[in-house]
Amino acid sequence: MKAIKFIEQLVFLLKLQWSHKSAQKSESDYVNRSVLFSKFYNLGTIGFYNFGTTEYYNFDTTKYYNFGTTLIYNMATPSEKLADSLEVLKGIQENGIIAIKSSTLTRTHKDRLLKNGFISEVYSGWYIISSPEINDGDSTAWYSSYWQFCAQFLHFKYKDQWCISAEQSLMIHAGNWTVPKQLIIKSPKANNFKTDLPFETSLFQLKSKLPLKSEVVQINGLRVLSLPSALVNASLNTYSQNSTDVRTALSLVNTSSDILSILLNGGQSTIAGRLAGAFRNIKKDKIADDILKTMKEVGYDVRELDPFKDHLNILLSSREISPYANR
Repeated sequence: MKAIKFIEQLVFLLKLQWSHKSAQKSESDYVNRSVLFSKFYNLGTIGFYNFGTTEYYNFDTTKYYNFGTTLIYNMATPSEKLADSLEVLKGIQENGIIAIKSSTLTRTHKDRLLKNGFISEVYSGWYIISSPEINDGDSTAWYSSYWQFCAQFLHFKYKDQWCISAEQSLMIHAGNWTVPKQLIIKSPKANNFKTDLPFETSLFQLKSKLPLKSEVVQINGLRVLSLPSALVNASLNTYSQNSTDVRTALSLVNTSSDILSILLNGGQSTIAGRLAGAFRNIKKDKIADDILKTMKEVGYDVRELDPFKDHLNILLSSREISPYANR
């Protein structure tokens, strides 16, 4: 909203600089009308004057004057043209577009906005809104646009055939929106390709089957694994590298049923033992016991293993709706 207000104010200021126009005519109107007069002078440019006679003169100007009346035509100034481009950009913002594809703008508007620092290119043919006040090397515009840009860019490329990795999904469920150096995307339409983005960030598009539709949810336009699915599919290293985020995510689980559904469907006894140990680490013994009991009842040999390297001396609350309370 601040960016929209900024552009609105700038457009207003630019419009104050415009010349007063009592009437506006096109150049072709004057060319067509000139045949009605006895003389027509063109000295190599496109400006035409009427000195109260039947003669039109051109004295190397781009303005049309009638010296017997008022200023009737003035070609658009640079400020006027920039204001037009900013009006277009404002409309794009109001439609919630963060990832601006080159085809969204005409080439004239795109070049003008790019030259004046109001947009910046982040990937071939893709832009984000920027500000002329941002210095080279300032990452503010990129980091503030990162997640929405990725969501819109990936939706354009894969529609609903993508999701982010289990590890990153887990961090988002835990309320950690730190921009990663590399965001891993899974899609059956991907080609194991790395897309470089500004400030040494990147997307790695991994060709992979998607989980069941019931295991994918949308958060702020991002297709992430559901909390139970993210916990089941996260790698062992996540527990040591992002222990705070994993503990926060575990604290949001109040029942074992959704996790057990995924574990039983995949026959994942090793992961079941890991999750039982993780829940017991944060003192959610009932969920840990339910996982062990249910898996053993259907014939799986489950061995509990605590994936964390330490224990907390505080009890995490499971009543808090927001994950930030347990971070």
